[in-house]
Amino acid sequence: MGYGITSAGFVIKDEAIILSEMITDAQNLFGLTQDLTYADPIGQTLAIASKALAQTWQALEDTYNSFYVDQAEGVSLDRVVALRGINRRSAQKADVVLTYSGTNGTIVLDGNIISQTSNGIQFVNIGSGIISSGVLSLPNKSVLTGLSNIVPAGTINQFAFPVSGLTGVTNALASANALDIETDPELRLRFQELGIAGGSSVPAILGALLQVDGVSHAHVYENTTNSTDAYGRTAHSIEALVYGTMSDIDVATCLYNTKPAGIAMRSSGSSGVIKSYAILDENGDSHTVYWTVAGQVLVNVKVSITKNSAWVTANEQIVKNRVVEIIGGTTTVAGVLTDYSNQGLAIGENVLSWEIESNFDDITGIDDISVALALYPSTPTSTRKLTMSYYQFARADDNQITIVVT
Repeated sequence: MGYGITSAGFVIKDEAIILSEMITDAQNLFGLTQDLTYADPIGQTLAIASKALAQTWQALEDTYNSFYVDQAEGVSLDRVVALRGINRRSAQKADVVLTYSGTNGTIVLDGNIISQTSNGIQFVNIGSGIISSGVLSLPNKSVLTGLSNIVPAGTINQFAFPVSGLTGVTNALASANALDIETDPELRLRFQELGIAGGSSVPAILGALLQVDGVSHAHVYENTTNSTDAYGRTAHSIEALVYGTMSDIDVATCLYNTKPAGIAMRSSGSSGVIKSYAILDENGDSHTVYWTVAGQVLVNVKVSITKNSAWVTANEQIVKNRVVEIIGGTTTVAGVLTDYSNQGLAIGENVLSWEIESNFDDITGIDDISVALALYPSTPTSTRKLTMSYYQFARADDNQITIVVT
């Protein structure tokens, strides 16, 4: 039997085989009468050597496997996927909008306010503003990265240190979009799903945007025609839509490095917030990169259920979870908050009742079910479809979901 690199892949030689071969060689050298058991020094030496050689074979197999996505681990996997322009997603900070209350005219400067939960999970403001009519709302991001920074609505309620002119703070929605560092299985799956064929394809640009720190949602549109389209995209141009707590320079650098040469970024249009940033190339020439900030739309959902004898009250939370899984948002069960923001509806996807209803099939105790939708803060009545603009994406936390059981 062949060992090492063979036509069947890498075949390892294990400790038992190594020891057997060494015993055979020793018998040929010392004779069949030589004691090669563990009681004899030669036998002990062979046992020690076979174990060390087996570990060497294992290291050789690990080295061989490190060249393949399905088997590489850790840093070796990072290096393999990097050959296709993919990097392991770093841990992400949570983002949330905080509403400050205080004295009219109080100025809040970018990055000056640290707010926190009662157990010390901290958030810092992004952008500045002035208290008007007693309140001011500003986006915030968590100080630290990771899923532990996903907190329920109403729990960010104190300042880390006193702030003159501010009397209170709260979050109407749960924080969202935080992530732990990408695991090996997650990185392998993303590598396989992206299927990037070239560094400047639309999937490649989208994949690169989703790797930018702070990006929670992204989408890339292209206009391949010779004229401006209905959304204001000029001929042969690309429009990137991005949402999250990312910095302008990171987004602009990503787009400049991945977009095809000679292709313009969208620079006009009436919908969405258009942003721009000037990137200097290696020659010192300036290139202005444009993109659109995607808009989050809060959705209220009413689920009307006709139950039968198998229905239990605990199913109500299951129903809420299933709604949030489809739309995107957060759920809180027994104080544990789960964020589905990164797996709900994509940018530009409409909210459809039938898609939500189809996610209830395996819940027992339901004879009939109907879902009605409304844009926050309206109460759902009979609307079955909410149309998102091309730059919008929906969100529905479980406190935006009403369950009516009859």
